[in-house]
Amino acid sequence: MSAEHDRATVIRLVQALSDRDVEAFEQQLHPEVAVRQRVSGTHAGPMYGFEATGNDFEMAELVIDHLRDGQIVGAWPLADCLSMLRQVGAIAGR
Repeated sequence: MSAEHDRATVIRLVQALSDRDVEAFEQQLHPEVAVRQRVSGTHAGPMYGFEATGNDFEMAELVIDHLRDGQIVGAWPLADCLSMLRQVGAIAGR
């Protein structure tokens, strides 16, 4: 996938999840930055083909950022999207 596609995906997700809050629990640096965090918010716009439900969610996320000259040049997020989709009511499940 291209950087432009990744950027567009992130923009769509941020727009779909209103009052998004991220709480970072810990960070490790060497040479990448690894951040373990909690993400919460409200499903307020279309996301992954599902219309807004207005439901709140909370999920765990791990993001590894690659740095070059003090700038993030790549990011690899690992998020519990299945849990989030269940919480907002987009898919059935526990």
